[in-house]
Amino acid sequence: MDDVKIINLFFARDEKAINETQNKYGEFIHFIAFNIMEKNEDAEECVNDTYLKLWNSIPPERPLSFKAYIGRITRNSALSRYRYNKAEKRDCGIYVLLSELEECLPDNTSVENEYDGKLLSEIISVWLKTLSPDNRAVFIKRYWYGESVKDLAEKMGVAPSKLSSLLFSLRKQLKKELERKGVTV
Repeated sequence: MDDVKIINLFFARDEKAINETQNKYGEFIHFIAFNIMEKNEDAEECVNDTYLKLWNSIPPERPLSFKAYIGRITRNSALSRYRYNKAEKRDCGIYVLLSELEECLPDNTSVENEYDGKLLSEIISVWLKTLSPDNRAVFIKRYWYGESVKDLAEKMGVAPSKLSSLLFSLRKQLKKELERKGVTV
């Protein structure tokens, strides 16, 4: 079933919307959740949270890209659950992933409004479009989907150290672009 029909099922409050979403995007949702959570039980809770949040947000939302909308909800749910689970004890997991980006993203401890967040998002989106398709895919798979360097390197047929170097270079480029656009890093 295509995305427009699935969204229309949500608007009709037809429970088939969840089933159709699960049939089409279930593996995608689990992939994102598991990459962040690293435990199947926690990932399954995030998957269920995603379906509930979809049900509660559509309507009134009518996403232009249903897959991107699902991905964002899943990722945000998994990150929130991860932070909650790890509030007392900090382990490697997602913190390693996020710490890699700390050096090239602005500090968000100051009060930031929604406009600043959108501006930052636009700058990063434009920057991503300047990358080669392979570099863009690697960056997104690592920092959006949370894939490990080891798994990405294996898929690409390169050594993990080579991929780590590429990711380091991409983060430096992003930092330089953000500074060029006046974003304080």
